[in-house]
Amino acid sequence: MSLAEHTLVSIVIPCYQQVAFLYRAVDSCIQQSHSNIEILIVDDGNEDPITQKDFPADSRIKLIRQENKGLSSARNAGIAQAGGDYIKFLDADDWLLPDCIETQLSSLGASTNTLSIIGYCLTRSDDSADQVIMPKFGDFFDGLAAINIGPPHIFLYPTALVVEAGGFSTSDKVKGGHEDYDFNLRLALNGVKVVTCHSIGCYYFVHGQSMSNKVESMRLSRARVLADLLTEAQMQHAVLSFFWLVSALTGALKYGFYDLVSRPLKDRINEAQSNTKESLGHIELQELIWMLLRCRQEILCSPSAQEDGPWIEQILALLYRRYRKTERFYTDQNILSTCYSVRPFELSERQLTNIINRLQQVAPSKKLLLWGDGAGLKRWLKWVDLARVNSCIGTSKDVDQPKHLEGVSYLPLNDIDFTEVESILICSESYYWEIMAFLRSLKLENKVLDIYSELNF
Repeated sequence: MSLAEHTLVSIVIPCYQQVAFLYRAVDSCIQQSHSNIEILIVDDGNEDPITQKDFPADSRIKLIRQENKGLSSARNAGIAQAGGDYIKFLDADDWLLPDCIETQLSSLGASTNTLSIIGYCLTRSDDSADQVIMPKFGDFFDGLAAINIGPPHIFLYPTALVVEAGGFSTSDKVKGGHEDYDFNLRLALNGVKVVTCHSIGCYYFVHGQSMSNKVESMRLSRARVLADLLTEAQMQHAVLSFFWLVSALTGALKYGFYDLVSRPLKDRINEAQSNTKESLGHIELQELIWMLLRCRQEILCSPSAQEDGPWIEQILALLYRRYRKTERFYTDQNILSTCYSVRPFELSERQLTNIINRLQQVAPSKKLLLWGDGAGLKRWLKWVDLARVNSCIGTSKDVDQPKHLEGVSYLPLNDIDFTEVESILICSESYYWEIMAFLRSLKLENKVLDIYSELNF
């Protein structure tokens, strides 16, 4: 018998008001190709107590009863009685494929301080098409910054790590959900090792009773978990990388809880930006800029736009400055996210169409002001020609006397009557945010044709 076959795996199944699904979940455990398992069913105070008729008969099953104390407490009750070397948490409405545990044990080899993650299939009660999801990330902690990687049963944990972490939190921060997200963040903050299996090992069932459908309570709990993590990291003097913090900002904006964590998150981002000693190469800076461009658009649509818009544009200006100084080489610090496949300086067809449409709206009696006179001016003028703009002038901070560039009259800033200017097109990508900041200082930002306005999550 191999080492893996000798390994006992504990499967903890908490159940509250989901007894109708329990039989399927337990049966999927019994059918595992790795047979050295124990199945711990935790009856979390169901109104109609779970009985042996609610699950298949098997000598490896143990039924634990407690008063209703919530999901974290039910899982912790299972942890307290788990005798396995590894532990898997399976919700009563989900199920495993037969080779799930065997595949994950094989991926771990002889390691006892590493957790294994496997792919899963998302299925819904509304009969919509199933969705196969293979968790992909470079660093586990970075991967968790923006979003939880997956449901709890895609993980196989060494029991010793689970016990050392103190199990699942029962504090108010997880009231409403995200117990597993909080648990994984705490493990990741402490540097847990991870391996991934590139196969499907389980099903995640989403239905009307699923906690993941309780949008507002989940939003609030996720914000509390992130805020607590920021505090915990500070107490431990743990360094949160600039990349991690920007990823967390992305998640907060994308999933609608930025307003609840904006102050501590902004403080940590400012601190990381000013103190970072990270050696970021071209690839890393590109992805950071790409994420922040999307964050900016969400912020500009939020109630805090007046304060936070200039803040994020200042961060972008600093990154662009660093980007201009970097050599074009690859580093192994980060793998480009599959979410953002386009470089930040390549404007999409959608962006170009939007710019041309807005240029066409410039009134015949008004002027379009081109701000910038760099090498890329010809390209911007092609868009102006396509839009058939009637009247066009130009300027930049360096223009100190009238001149003509590419057929456009460039004037010193003080010679321009801005009452005649309807729109401003910033004709520079590298210095876009410095120019935007200067225009804000002149209170002209509302006239800018924002080339990034079409970017969102």
